[in-house]
Amino acid sequence: MLTYFEVEDAPFFLLRFSEQGRLHQAERELAQSVCCFEAGTLLGTSLDQLVPRAPGRNHEQLRESFNAQPSVRAMGAHRGDLEARR
Repeated sequence: MLTYFEVEDAPFFLLRFSEQGRLHQAERELAQSVCCFEAGTLLGTSLDQLVPRAPGRNHEQLRESFNAQPSVRAMGAHRGDLEARR
């Protein structure tokens, strides 16, 4: 429930949650997400670990080729959407 009020001509909103279960679930999911993010399981690993494996495509060779002759371009512009592995 959202309630509007003013104190000394300053506007305020009071927010009251009526479904505590949903709030607690959202807080738990956020905490879990933060823990996963902060776990740092990818630290020190190759960027190639995030690139989806596709037949006939070797990201390491593509990256080395780009590094040999770098050019300014948007990441993924040559083939559309970017994809990654979880």
